[in-house]
Amino acid sequence: MQDLKFALRQLRKSPGFTVAVVLTLGVGIGINVAMYSIIHAVLLSELPFPEADRLVAISEAWRDNISPMSYPDYLDWKAARHSFDEIAVSRRDDFNMTGNGEPERFSGLFVTASYFRVLKVPPMLGRTFFDEEDSVAGVNPVVLSEHLWRTRFGGDPAIVGRKLILNMISYEVVGVAAESLSIIRNPETARNSQGARNADLYAPFGFYADRPYLHDRTEHNGFYGIARLKRGVSIEQARADLNVIARNLEIKYPDSNTGVSVAVSPLQDSIVGNYRPMLWLLEAAVALVLVITCANIASLLLVRTTAREKEIAMRAALGASRGRLIRQLFSESVVLAFFGGALGCLLAFWSKDLIMFFSPYDFPRFQEIRLDPSMLAFTAIITLATSLMFGFAPAWSLSKAEFTSVSKLASGSHPERGLGLLIVGQVAFVCVLLITAGLLTKTFQALGNEPLGFNPNNLLTVGLKLPGLKYHDAPR
Repeated sequence: MQDLKFALRQLRKSPGFTVAVVLTLGVGIGINVAMYSIIHAVLLSELPFPEADRLVAISEAWRDNISPMSYPDYLDWKAARHSFDEIAVSRRDDFNMTGNGEPERFSGLFVTASYFRVLKVPPMLGRTFFDEEDSVAGVNPVVLSEHLWRTRFGGDPAIVGRKLILNMISYEVVGVAAESLSIIRNPETARNSQGARNADLYAPFGFYADRPYLHDRTEHNGFYGIARLKRGVSIEQARADLNVIARNLEIKYPDSNTGVSVAVSPLQDSIVGNYRPMLWLLEAAVALVLVITCANIASLLLVRTTAREKEIAMRAALGASRGRLIRQLFSESVVLAFFGGALGCLLAFWSKDLIMFFSPYDFPRFQEIRLDPSMLAFTAIITLATSLMFGFAPAWSLSKAEFTSVSKLASGSHPERGLGLLIVGQVAFVCVLLITAGLLTKTFQALGNEPLGFNPNNLLTVGLKLPGLKYHDAPR
């Protein structure tokens, strides 16, 4: 406590230095905390489902390329499963809602009734689908997402039983699903920006019951599966189980199933896996910024320590041990890091809405970014780490000092070699960064000015969903 009180007095005597260091640290720590909050929400935290580690995504693979499954293959997997409690299948589609205010297009999923049982998330209102609705055409219940229910229908509790016109077909609302379900996306959405939208509604798989292609093994019409592993069963065991079935199907149906295997992966990877390298690369970049920040502050502290040589020498002459003096300098580093960490945490919290505003609209799990205990713990750890990083330089300088006399230490006849090396290293590193940044900026400008072959000014793109009930062949 004595060291901390003295550190506060010393820093109060140098307000310009203190403010400069705290602001620099605040920015460095703030961007790292903000980046960690993104990585924690998107990559590190479990999916918002019970026992989410048992959830897997399933698709077929042909020549090591992920592809949609055929519905008959899915039925064979479901009948012969040994590794799963439940298997479900879904297909993404767009829905035009008409006859209820302004026409609007929504993204949705056709799902089997087992879809909701796999995820174990009960509906907020009403019910989900019955098993018989997977195979009966013309039965048209629909489950709305919480987001659609609140934004389009104002959270009306009487929504259950209401009729909606979707793609020129009358549907009856039977329930409202929790918003957590909408984060699940099919693998094709990584290649299709239109498909990357969250699901706004869910329709029963019975819609396809009378389609001839549904029972054709050569047809792969965008069907993807999810499943819940049995307790104690690993993904490797489930993959081996399904591939045994796939080899049997290959023997039985060589025309359609030759070379077809099964891809099984954690459900979280299918949702955010494509973003993982980019996010870790960004984390490495902002960590590098923090290292540079610590190097800058270490330089400032070295200069400050050199300016305080007389004071330090006097303390040594009065009996202060080397360890006592080093502890005092570290105390000042800890105080600076504490204020910098507090400012960084505030900057990260204030920047959350800004990050979400500028992020891609289809970025998965971004809505889960929040200030939680893990983020505060990360702030505390990174604050302590930075105080050790930039506090080490003056402490190391002091540990090599000679305390035989006040005049010898205060004479200034021995320049700090470590400080010179640090400054030279920083200048060299900054030159590399500036040159790289300049080249990247030049490349970006060149790409922005690349001729497109047409004039893009005042041009818009428009996506249309043509309902198959009306536009069911090419001439129409």
